[in-house]
Amino acid sequence: MSKRRLLAWEDEIAYRLRQCGDAKDLSWGKLIHASILDSTELLPTYLGNLLIQMYGKCGCLDQAHAVFCSLEMPNLFSWNILFQAYAANGHTRRARDLFQNMPQRSVVTWNAMVNALAQDAQLDQACAVFNVMPARDVVSWNGLVAAYAAKGHFFLCQDLFDLMPQRDEVTWTALVSGLSESQRPLEAANVFALMPHWNVAAATTMIAANAQMENLDEAAKTFGRMPQRNVISWTTFLDTYACKGLLAFATQIFDRMPKWSLVSWTVMVQGFAQGGNLHEAKLYFNNMPERNDVTWNVMLSCYAQSFHNHDQALEIFQRMPRHDVVSWTVMIQAFGQQGDVGEARSFFDKMPSVSLVSWTTIIVTYAQNGYLDEAKSVLEKMPLWDLVPWNAMVTGYADAGHCCAAKDCFDTMHHRGVVTWNSMIQAYAQARDRINDAEAVFERMPQTDIVSWNCLMGAYSQNGNFSQAKWTYNRMPDRDAVSHAGIMASLSGIGQVEEARVVFSRMVGKEVASWLALMQVFAANGRHQEAKEVFGRMPRHTVSCWNAIVSVLASSGDLEEASNTLKAKMPEQNTLSWNILLNAHVHQESSELDTVKTLFFEAPAKNSSSWNALVEAHVHNDEFQQAKAILLAKIPQWNMYVWNVLLTGFSHSGFMDEAEWSFETMPYRDVISWTAIITACSQNGLARRALDLFQAMKIEGIDPDGVTFVSVLSACSHEGLMKQSRSYFLSIAGDHGLDHRKEHYCCMVDSLGRSGRLDLAEELITTMPFRPDGVEWGMLLAACKLHRDGDRGARAAERVFDLDPGNVAPYVLLANIYAVLGKHDQVAAVRRMMIARGVKKQPGVSVIRHDGSLHRFVAGDLSHPRSPEIIAELDRLSAGIKEAGYVPDTIEVLHHVAEESKDELLCHHSERLAIAFGLMVIQDDRANPRKPVRVLKNLRVCSDCHSFTKLVSKLVVRKIIVRDASRFHHFEHGKCSCGDYW
Repeated sequence: MSKRRLLAWEDEIAYRLRQCGDAKDLSWGKLIHASILDSTELLPTYLGNLLIQMYGKCGCLDQAHAVFCSLEMPNLFSWNILFQAYAANGHTRRARDLFQNMPQRSVVTWNAMVNALAQDAQLDQACAVFNVMPARDVVSWNGLVAAYAAKGHFFLCQDLFDLMPQRDEVTWTALVSGLSESQRPLEAANVFALMPHWNVAAATTMIAANAQMENLDEAAKTFGRMPQRNVISWTTFLDTYACKGLLAFATQIFDRMPKWSLVSWTVMVQGFAQGGNLHEAKLYFNNMPERNDVTWNVMLSCYAQSFHNHDQALEIFQRMPRHDVVSWTVMIQAFGQQGDVGEARSFFDKMPSVSLVSWTTIIVTYAQNGYLDEAKSVLEKMPLWDLVPWNAMVTGYADAGHCCAAKDCFDTMHHRGVVTWNSMIQAYAQARDRINDAEAVFERMPQTDIVSWNCLMGAYSQNGNFSQAKWTYNRMPDRDAVSHAGIMASLSGIGQVEEARVVFSRMVGKEVASWLALMQVFAANGRHQEAKEVFGRMPRHTVSCWNAIVSVLASSGDLEEASNTLKAKMPEQNTLSWNILLNAHVHQESSELDTVKTLFFEAPAKNSSSWNALVEAHVHNDEFQQAKAILLAKIPQWNMYVWNVLLTGFSHSGFMDEAEWSFETMPYRDVISWTAIITACSQNGLARRALDLFQAMKIEGIDPDGVTFVSVLSACSHEGLMKQSRSYFLSIAGDHGLDHRKEHYCCMVDSLGRSGRLDLAEELITTMPFRPDGVEWGMLLAACKLHRDGDRGARAAERVFDLDPGNVAPYVLLANIYAVLGKHDQVAAVRRMMIARGVKKQPGVSVIRHDGSLHRFVAGDLSHPRSPEIIAELDRLSAGIKEAGYVPDTIEVLHHVAEESKDELLCHHSERLAIAFGLMVIQDDRANPRKPVRVLKNLRVCSDCHSFTKLVSKLVVRKIIVRDASRFHHFEHGKCSCGDYW
């Protein structure tokens, strides 16, 4: 193309370059650039400026700078366009260097410099540039007003607004928009009310501000009073309802719109997808007259974020006409959520260009799935240091329980933002028992924001220190809805319901979240009727409000009304609505698996929480194999909650091999996983294994918490490791910086009692920094029985009588001590005391599962259909073990009856009936001849039944597992895992 033809086609070339810039079509832009260079040796300044603009919009700043340098005589527009390219892409320093070297500057240039610094949060520098401007126009003032408003500096913004020599509609709109964007909707509403004249932009912003305040009625009024509306106004009003899950209203608004934009369609797609209705979202997507990259990415995100729809997400990705950085990043996130780290990394490696968000996403993917070394490796390979991925790394370590690693990462950062500091506070809060560290981080912060204060208050609340949370709230320089909800939750935790009500009454501009917090306060304290009344007083009901009332009804035990509200009264539902009801059925005492399954399949949409509930329901009903199958087939590997539920379920039923399998199979393990397996081993008589696991936990870099140490100290106690127990106790504060809990002292009392140091155990109870209750004195009483210390036992029993008068256990233990010491008059005195005080022994109840049904046995109750066979089996077993030397121990029988009757009473204890039944039905199971008998009992196993079961396990050569109110007993070959101390 000759120079003459180039000039003839200049307008067409200019048009194409602008198109490339707007569409960010770099490849086509480069072709046009090459064509221009082939046609002329000297690049015209006009086209050069357009090339700079195109490269700037595509983010290729080096090419933009190269074009600028190739211009023979760059004009003021050339300088301004390159400057704007730097500023728009966040390269404020390069923009400022260019600004200082410009041969001349117009007021437009000065305004652009102020805006660039303001957008980069350099408000002081922006103000300094503003103050030295040779001339200002209303645009100059508007830019700074908007910057201060957007950053939440309301009073400075107000001062600047008052100083303005003149204001226009843009000024007022900038102030309203800035306040709205900085999450100050109430101030935005006040300014909007003072506007001399409305315009479409300000009114549209006000609709969005009212939506932030959950004030949809006011948003509707504002929309209705608008003198004119455009498609942006309609779409903002549409989004107000769609994003709140009110899709029926949103559909009505959409149908009324005079014209639709791509954004309008996208709002509907996103609204239905977030509400769990992917079918409706897909219908809107398919009906769109046209689509752009944003629309495709929204639909892609809908499927990627929806549980079990990653295959459809991949299909949409492959159908997309083109992929941008967002598309690739969404797919990385999708595979990361599924636990397929390899596929996520494959997509990352295939990306033609990688953004900061992409780097951060792959780091989070590795961290969430437990691959922390790989996450750190990727972080170190990033071409540019940035705060966001480092913050993600700190959070990743914290979520995995690696508090020390999180701190190391924090300490190595050469720059920390307020988000980084807040992440460390949350890390210590999540770690439990690290509240002192959270306080220290907060005190060291160079600058705090409202989130920092909320994090500290939340840390106190999470650790049960509600009075400190209240103290923090009172010190806060500023508060938001999160602050109010947080203090109400803390007040609820200490039963100060009326004070929480006062906090609510003093709130200005109550949001939906505030009403929900008050509902939760009443519900958490068992005041369900008042919670219902709060729901009735709400000015309007969103889906969240309806979900809250379903939760209140369910927690009050009225599952029928909760179900009726969900299915018949709620105008809109989402996946959470069904999950609330589902979880309520799962966690009720008499959870029926069939009911849970019916409700699960009835739900129109499911997510990970839905599947979690189904797994948990199977675990609660001892259907472990089905639970395992669902977990492996349906649950993402990174979902630690379900893995921990399965591990705990196995251990609570005495399936230690399966519990160990769960632990070993986990893709990674957090502090809850380690604590669960250590607790399981401790409770199932595997103390040495528990301590070995604790050492392995520390080697893995997982920081133990207070709950972990309870299990460790308990293991030491059961194994008689007094010296190790003391060492671990001292290390809680000394080595790990944790606060001692009352439970830690209980374990030490137990350990001292078992080892015969009864004087030290009693001294520890009276000197520990907690008020002792019946638990500690009961432990000492049990130790007195073991070591036959009658006087000390009597003192301990009297303390338990005072602290827990309805508890029958101390009477039984004290009578046993007197019986062993031959003090039969004292035994009789204990019996008389029980009668006088109206203390009755709770009937023993044992259950055993067979063929999917629970069989319930009560002491002395022979109503079971197979009772004659059960009694015959008991007689056979008793005869067999008597030949081996068994003599009934009737000491714990407190009934005043003949010795023969006492023997008969012992023979009909509930666990014996259950064991006999279990042996009968399991003997018929030819497929598993060595299957153990598993029994669950509500009370502590008596000494005679304990001896009986040991001998029976040896007689029938079968393992018998009994879980009583104290611990697990694994009886095998005539021995028990508890070592005869429980």
